[in-house]
Amino acid sequence: MKKKPAKNKEPIAKKLNKYLKILNPSPPIGGLSITDDAIRFVLIHEDRKISSASLRLPPGIISGGVIKDAANLKAAFKKLHEEIKVGKNHEMHIVVVLPSPVVSAQSFYVPFIEENRLDETAKLNMQMVSPIDWNTAYSSWQKIGEQFSEGGQIELLGAFAEKKLVDEYTSTLEESGFSISAVEFPALSLLRLINHENILTSDGVYLIVEVMVEGVGLMLIKEKNLRFNHFHTWQSVSEEIGGKQITKEELKKFLETEIQKLINFNTSKWGGVIVSGVVISPGTESDIESIFKDSFSLPIIKFPKTSQGSSIEAPWFTAAGAALRGMIDREKDMLISLANTSVQEKYWETRKLHFAIFWRKISFVIVIFLLLLTAGFDFYIALRQKSIKNSTNIVSASESDIANVKSLEAKAKEFNKQISKIEQAGKNTNKIASLFKKVESLQKDSLIIKFLKTEGKTILISGHANTESEVIAFKDSLEKEEEFKDVQLPLSNLHVNPSGGTDFSLTFSLAE
Repeated sequence: MKKKPAKNKEPIAKKLNKYLKILNPSPPIGGLSITDDAIRFVLIHEDRKISSASLRLPPGIISGGVIKDAANLKAAFKKLHEEIKVGKNHEMHIVVVLPSPVVSAQSFYVPFIEENRLDETAKLNMQMVSPIDWNTAYSSWQKIGEQFSEGGQIELLGAFAEKKLVDEYTSTLEESGFSISAVEFPALSLLRLINHENILTSDGVYLIVEVMVEGVGLMLIKEKNLRFNHFHTWQSVSEEIGGKQITKEELKKFLETEIQKLINFNTSKWGGVIVSGVVISPGTESDIESIFKDSFSLPIIKFPKTSQGSSIEAPWFTAAGAALRGMIDREKDMLISLANTSVQEKYWETRKLHFAIFWRKISFVIVIFLLLLTAGFDFYIALRQKSIKNSTNIVSASESDIANVKSLEAKAKEFNKQISKIEQAGKNTNKIASLFKKVESLQKDSLIIKFLKTEGKTILISGHANTESEVIAFKDSLEKEEEFKDVQLPLSNLHVNPSGGTDFSLTFSLAE
């Protein structure tokens, strides 16, 4: 007799993760692209419906990707936040797409090494290829390919941006009601959308030309990954054509030269031919298509708008590509992010905050429900007592009825005691959430809090820092707060971690 094949059981970890998401749901994450002339927002809902909002920027607020008028930019961000309709006091989580001129990208190779050493090796290599001062830059990388000849190599894509420029954008956005989940550049967002739309039909090399407000972008895509990206501002285009006015004819000559350079680069680096050109240039597609066809005999793929769901046109492509990234599970997002915290660190920070807020709301609802239930029960007891008193047969009431009433009264009293405990628990939950947020605000540098425990008014904290001085600074910050007292950090509670840094534990009490 044949046995029925066993059903594929869902892994326990997967089931647990599903339940955790129900108990502590992740907020929706949209994509927000910033250009010299506009800010655009796209959010893709779970049912694949699309919400969007945009705002035109007057000339002079952003120029060449650099903020020139921070006050009016902040006002524009706040106006966009209102149009998104998430509520004035609610954060909208976003993947930010910076203007093309402020980001540089460079691919490079590293040898095959252990996974835990890859990040360190990548950073060392990025220091050598960085086009800007490493100490004043945000940098990030992602894996884009592997090469198995000559002992094998891993190909990585690195990105670089000035910290000052990035911080100006992120701080202004955060002050306007947005929460930053990741920061990337237009080429990555655009390619994500192209891959989502299945525009590229093979793993061969494609050459993308994108003409936008700030200038011209040229990209080489191989195996559906970004291998080369260079952006020319209109000022740099003018300089390269000898300071002449950028007419159609001059732009055509410039693009012919740049496309020929990329064809030569492809031949020398990978061999073979370019499969096709992809043109994204609203209003001037035919002029650029003619360059590919007449000058290089290359076929063209047109991409004026998306085909799936609500049609999205070219100016919205990068915002839509960033919104697609927002749909990736945060703990799985290992892509480039040019910010002062990694995607994973930001993810867990957001999860902790939402967990506290979510369960505070749940506790409040439970307390209200139980209070209503208690009120109903009290009302029933009162009616029962009145019925017994008004009964003409009260004198002949049986001892068992009286005993039942007394039993119900006793249960009601006990029930009320339990409700009081639940109410107190709700207050404690709010107090602990407030305490945790306060302590978190005092963290500096790379100090990490791993454990926080309350015993009455005494608080125990344990964590990790790069140096002892960071721990001492954290202790001093606690001592300066009026809400805390008796901060204790014995030397015996400082331990050098074999993997680097210092583990610590300290205690303090809540002030009266």
